[in-house]
Amino acid sequence: MVRDELSVLAAFLTVAQEKSFSKAARRLGVSPSALSHAIKGLEEQIGIRLLARTTRSVSPWPSPLTGPWSSMMCSC
Repeated sequence: MVRDELSVLAAFLTVAQEKSFSKAARRLGVSPSALSHAIKGLEEQIGIRLLARTTRSVSPWPSPLTGPWSSMMCSC
């Protein structure tokens, strides 16, 4: 179970870095649809929207966090 959770977190970071589900999916060796569903499941599980999605792009959702966590969020 922990391995699955880490995999989804790694997938989230890859999408945030690539700013594209297609590019991230290629990098991870999965389909864009599977990747999107995994990220959506993570968002539903934690109750926080992590990514801002449009038809042309994806980016990390702006975070109200401050302190040491804000630098982690901005480095994506």
